[in-house]
Amino acid sequence: NALGVLDSADKEFPNDALLVNQRAKVLFHANRDLEALPIAKHALELPSLPIVEFIYCCRNAGIAVAKSGDWEEAERLFLLGAERAKNSGVLKRMGIGLMSDAAFALWKQEQFARSLSIFADVLDALSSIPVTEDIRIRHLHATVRHSISWIHFNARGEHSANIVEPFPGMCSNQDPNEGIKDHRIIDISASWDLLASTERIFGVNIGIAERSQRATGGKKPLLMVVYSRTLALESTVQSKDFANFIPKLIAMLEAFQHSKAVKDGKVDEWAIGDLPKLPDTYWDNPENLILIYSFMLAASIICTANNQAVPLPIDRWRADLTKASALSTQVDQFLNVLNGGLPDNSFPQQAAAALFALRNGNLSPVELWKASFRLLNATMETKRLVETALADLLVPHWLFSTKNQRFAFSIPAFACPEIERCCLDNSLSGLAKIAKTLDVAAAYLPVRLSPEAKQMLSSMIQHGGE
Repeated sequence: NALGVLDSADKEFPNDALLVNQRAKVLFHANRDLEALPIAKHALELPSLPIVEFIYCCRNAGIAVAKSGDWEEAERLFLLGAERAKNSGVLKRMGIGLMSDAAFALWKQEQFARSLSIFADVLDALSSIPVTEDIRIRHLHATVRHSISWIHFNARGEHSANIVEPFPGMCSNQDPNEGIKDHRIIDISASWDLLASTERIFGVNIGIAERSQRATGGKKPLLMVVYSRTLALESTVQSKDFANFIPKLIAMLEAFQHSKAVKDGKVDEWAIGDLPKLPDTYWDNPENLILIYSFMLAASIICTANNQAVPLPIDRWRADLTKASALSTQVDQFLNVLNGGLPDNSFPQQAAAALFALRNGNLSPVELWKASFRLLNATMETKRLVETALADLLVPHWLFSTKNQRFAFSIPAFACPEIERCCLDNSLSGLAKIAKTLDVAAAYLPVRLSPEAKQMLSSMIQHGGE
């Protein structure tokens, strides 16, 4: 067998770099990593090991230690191979792959800033390697993009079955699947944008955003424009600073319009460009008005839950809506109701009035129930953004009512403990917690629930607010 042949050769040529390295390769191939690693590291110390063999040995050893969980040593070995590959024209591309593998190894060590910085170096290096039909080049481009996508969503705490975790040595693989030739390689600006967005997630400034701007000139695929606008709106929600909310909301509505065009097959979402402005007729559509009502109500709920004493930025919103030619009579009336004006019988204005009432004191249990139900119903479209804030806003009101308005409930000795249990139940959250509280309270209050309303509450409790 191969090891027997090598044993004989070793006796004649002890410490021959090629023989030592060959023994390590045979053991790696046999999945005998623990035996292979010390031999591979010995081969790397021998000065006569040819550069190509040295680079491959670094990769094999890096993969083996990564599989054992030693990502620090994997990083060292991948970078060692990448450094040597810089001086090897034939393996320059493999060296870039090894840099990417090292950046991922740093990510696994939670050295996020260094990881992002090396990924940026990788993207800079990739800019000198055009995408061709060569499957090794296509594999390198595709796997680097994949790795950057994975770390971005990992930083956001999100996981997708469509973006599997990179495996050790993935980007430096020199024997890729032939199927990669049919894989679409997206513009590199998308990866720069994701890298810059990941930097923002950590709230650091290590120059990635500036490098991205220099590399791309601010141009990116339309899909990334949409994603960037989504992140900008999410950032506003997380910061709870809604003064500049309307421009970001309008930008998001433009993204919604674009998504419809993509769905209809009218637009290539990976084309480089920017999104068109909303058409002049956009605000004539009642469905579009409902969207802007929903988002302004969500922003108002979050503001109120965060600090009820701070006035809503209604004047700023009104001014920004005017600039965007979006302040129709209906939208203006909605803002008036948010600010205390009398509502009509429309669903959005009734919800706005409910929020205003909650901002201005404690309600009777019946009025609290009605206000809670209206807001619950009105936030279905913006659930992901607003449900935590809505629960934070309503739960204290319900606890106040059980402590200070007990006799407004029939059978308060039963009603109040039940409602309190719902409010304090940590297994419930968001809209499901509100729905359960309303379902329990309804049995002790003079409120009439239609079959549809009962079904809505039951479904939200059962499916966690969905």
